[in-house]
Amino acid sequence: MRNRYLTPLRFFATFLLALSGSAAAAAAGVPSPSNSSVPACLVACPAGDVVYRVVVRDLGNFPVVFSTVVIDLSSCPGLALCPTQGPGVSYSPATHQAWMLTDANGVADIRLKLGGVCSAGVRVFADGVMLRNPSVPVASPDQNADLLVSGADALIVNGLLGSHDTGADFDCDGTVTQADFDWMTNEHGGHSCDNAVPALPSSWGKLKLHYR
Repeated sequence: MRNRYLTPLRFFATFLLALSGSAAAAAAGVPSPSNSSVPACLVACPAGDVVYRVVVRDLGNFPVVFSTVVIDLSSCPGLALCPTQGPGVSYSPATHQAWMLTDANGVADIRLKLGGVCSAGVRVFADGVMLRNPSVPVASPDQNADLLVSGADALIVNGLLGSHDTGADFDCDGTVTQADFDWMTNEHGGHSCDNAVPALPSSWGKLKLHYR
């Protein structure tokens, strides 16, 4: 004989199952700061040849495809941006934000073309969710924000050797070292918005010898 009291119980159980399924579906695709990957420092060159890789994953640790990754530069008025940005990157001067969509693996390889430094840092979002707190400091081989990596920039970095200045700590190890100086001069010397050909003026080499 059928127990008539099981019907509402079954209904309630079915309702809870559906509710939990709906919650799981809602959580899927929502960026998770703890599961996502955001480098602790942002390094960019006017030539756009430095990648800042952001990986967006959801609460289930699955990649979020076509997530809009936004870098909010509004706290860094001293930065100078090139008229055009790297592949797939858009920039709004009005909001001081750059953005890019993630690929099928939830990855956004952001190539910002800029000069200048910012210790205050930028904020990184994915679909409106802040992925990292505190903000991310910005470093560039173009120290003086004139959109050209020149001997003037080398002089600035040379003077910062041994310090903990985030604007010249290109490998993000906490200290400005000879490795940072060498990376700047050997890999990015002469770079500008439209020119990515390294140039190593003789004066830069003399600076290195001075330090050593």
